[in-house]
Formats: sequence, C-alpha cells, structure tokens
Amino acid sequence: MLPEKESLHRTAGRWRTRVKRAMTLVVLVLAAVLLAGMGYLFAISPGRPAPLHDADGNVIPGSLFERVTVAIGGIPQSMIIQSADPSNPVLLFLHGGPGMPEFFMEQD
Repeated sequence: MLPEKESLHRTAGRWRTRVKRAMTLVVLVLAAVLLAGMGYLFAISPGRPAPLHDADGNVIPGSLFERVTVAIGGIPQSMIIQSADPSNPVLLFLHGGPGMPEFFMEQD
C-alpha cells in the first residue's frame, strides 16, 4: 500500500473508533437518564390515592380512598376507589386504553 493510502486508512479507522465511543457514551447517558427518571417516578408515586379533603383542607371523615387489584379473566386489573360519601352509588369509569388512564388528569 502507498504511504498516503495507509495514512488515510489509519485516519478513517481512528474516526470510526471515535464515533463508536461517542455513540456508546450517548447510549449510556440516555440509559442513565431513563433509569433515573423511572426511579424518580417510583419515588414520588405514593402507591395509593390521596385522601379526600373538604374545602378547608381537612380529610373528610368516613370517606373512601383505596387502590385495589382484582383478577379479571386471569389478568390483574387495578382500580382506584374514592368516595366522599360511601352511601352513594358506584360510578365505574373505564378508560379507552391502551395507554394512560384519564383518572390522573381528572383530579383537582
């Protein structure tokens, strides 16, 4: 091989190595950001709905607020049950899925 072709070959090899290293770094940074974001979401998620409050900010006595998981057709399904007055009838709201339920967008 001619000396100038060898030089070009070495330069192209160095360039490929740098690009590979940069791409690896980008993928690792994105994975770290994704994992940190998921950890943050799990950390701030209470795992249960917040209690119902009256206009003064006090918890309404006798109110219901719970999260329940039941198996429907062998598949675990989660429900959030909230009621300021447990004597009221149940309103079952089914979101269209798949995707994020609208429950969290409807809360005050």
